[in-house]
Amino acid sequence: MTTKKFSNALGNIGENYVDEAITFTSKKKSNVWIKWGALAACFLFVITLMVPFIYLGQDKLPTEDMQIIEYNNFYYEVCDDKSVLKKFGIEKSITEDSAGEIITYLAKKHPGGKSQYVATEEKTNIILFSYAKTPCEAIYVICDNGKYDAVLFCNFVVLDTDAVSLDKLYSLYGIEEGADISSISVVDNRTGKKVTGATLTDAKIIHDFYVFSLKLVDYTFSDYHEMNYGHIKTEEELVEAYDKTSDSKITIRIETKDGLRFYLEYDADGGWIYSSGSMRHYKVTTEISQWFENHIGVN
Repeated sequence: MTTKKFSNALGNIGENYVDEAITFTSKKKSNVWIKWGALAACFLFVITLMVPFIYLGQDKLPTEDMQIIEYNNFYYEVCDDKSVLKKFGIEKSITEDSAGEIITYLAKKHPGGKSQYVATEEKTNIILFSYAKTPCEAIYVICDNGKYDAVLFCNFVVLDTDAVSLDKLYSLYGIEEGADISSISVVDNRTGKKVTGATLTDAKIIHDFYVFSLKLVDYTFSDYHEMNYGHIKTEEELVEAYDKTSDSKITIRIETKDGLRFYLEYDADGGWIYSSGSMRHYKVTTEISQWFENHIGVN
């Protein structure tokens, strides 16, 4: 699978992901996530449109064809697709001028194999740089044998038992206060590229969202699934339930003052916010539900 096809799957749930949910119902509390399974889902939102994620009949993980970097307890994807870069607020042409300070040297995890990189203390011809335009932990630049590409944050490397608050996600993009967010927009659920609803720029409204969201308690996929779908016994009913959830959700795009973008899912009926970056579901409170009703028009 190419970078473009994988990255464009952001916001699209695959049939294999529903299969995971079905498997979970039979395994109860067992952990259905494995390391690369979690990575494969790093661009997937749990509650979204039922669009095939990998080729039908393909029996290998999509990550096998990706350029993945594991660094500092985060997973990143090397991306050279201009439309994807634009979607996340990154320069469409990554050159030597895009590279800032050297972060670390990289080596292939399996020399001669797929492009899975890890940090190394040895000097190599693969270098990870900060992103000169907007230095932060969410975006880096890689130079692999003279070729420069953007490196996009996928998700945290965390245990199922770890708590991942939204402020950890915000800080990756340089957001330390509400003023660091320039706008919040409602965008197309499937691609996230087209604004389909309100665009909020009022500083007080954005500040309120930021403060309210920091109070949300996170739940793992296992807990979320058990709380919402654990009573469902059949595959048909489960697919129907997830499909119903997808109809009630909206996607919001958060843009930083430096122009970087990331996305959250809001399930109004169920009362959840989901982040693919943290791979956590956040239970909505009354105050943030009221915020969406007042400013987004969703209740």
